[in-house]
Amino acid sequence: MTTSGRRAMDDLFIILSPTASGNALGRALSMALVARELGECRLFAPESSSRWLPAAQFPVAVDDLPSPNLFGKRVRDWSHDRRIVVWSCKSISPLPRYLRALRRAVPEDRLCVVVDFDDDDAGLAEMFVARSVRNAVKLNRLRSGSATRIRRAQRRAVRVANARSVATWALGPHVPGNHLPSVRIPHVRHRMLVGHPSFSRDRPIRVGFLGTWRAHKGGDALMRLAETKGFKLVTFSQKGVVAAPGLEVLDPSTPLSAAYSRIDVLALPMSTDPASLRQLPAKLVDAFSAGVPVVATPTPAITEIAGTAITYLDDWTDITQVQRVMREAVSDYSKVRMEVVWRERLSPGEVSKQLSLLLAKTRSAACGNT
Repeated sequence: MTTSGRRAMDDLFIILSPTASGNALGRALSMALVARELGECRLFAPESSSRWLPAAQFPVAVDDLPSPNLFGKRVRDWSHDRRIVVWSCKSISPLPRYLRALRRAVPEDRLCVVVDFDDDDAGLAEMFVARSVRNAVKLNRLRSGSATRIRRAQRRAVRVANARSVATWALGPHVPGNHLPSVRIPHVRHRMLVGHPSFSRDRPIRVGFLGTWRAHKGGDALMRLAETKGFKLVTFSQKGVVAAPGLEVLDPSTPLSAAYSRIDVLALPMSTDPASLRQLPAKLVDAFSAGVPVVATPTPAITEIAGTAITYLDDWTDITQVQRVMREAVSDYSKVRMEVVWRERLSPGEVSKQLSLLLAKTRSAACGNT
């Protein structure tokens, strides 16, 4: 049952993810939470021997993508009595081939294509290459993950699109499709039920770093905090994480609700590289849904969504300042401010209203009016 109401013709939402094993599936699952508020939704990703582990915590099934031509025929059959809204996550390879196949197979008045961008993926690829010669060789221009190939794929996707969604307005000017009708669709989560024990000065402050351990996400900056008295760092087991005093390592299969129950504050140190400044961390949204205090670098993307509801820190190299700000974040925490931001900006029902408005605008002009 929808919470935002149905339009004149029921839509079938088809979410396409470029992978089933990487973080892109997390974005696609978030998109599915929004689409489910408006109508029936199905999520497809290329067949993979492994699945992004947190996917099991979402109430959305992930189906395997067949070949582009077979998929086009299947979607055409589904379009006989309703409009198909295809929402393309990241719009990188292999998705442009599927979008072109759908354009050939499905009547124009029964198909609306929305391309989605949640990261400056080309910029992140360039940042990776610039770090070392080894990285430059590993991600050369012939690889599908190179900046050149990413931009080419995204331009192809935009050419067959009716509209565009972006995770933040800060990202919008830096990804293709500025000429398309656009809407802001941040990552969303349902309310997370978390049991928070009362903080006590008799135990260390438990600082969570629960994202992927990468240089541009600042995980290394927090290892020094774990070595200081009065603090413990909590993170998931993954490549780059090694056992150390003051470090609690969680199994990757740990439910998010259990992980957030283990921390007093979430840390989000971000690189100041341009592509990172435009990135909206999914863990920020998790923290809002769980009602956990956050200390983050004040990047344009983060401040756009979080506003004054969290604590900001520019310099993560000054360990004394990091300690002070972490203590302040725990003691000055406002559950009310966190709740308001989640409800108004990050809940599936509220965000789906923005998607509904976008589809209403594109229906008569680009998607057909039946």
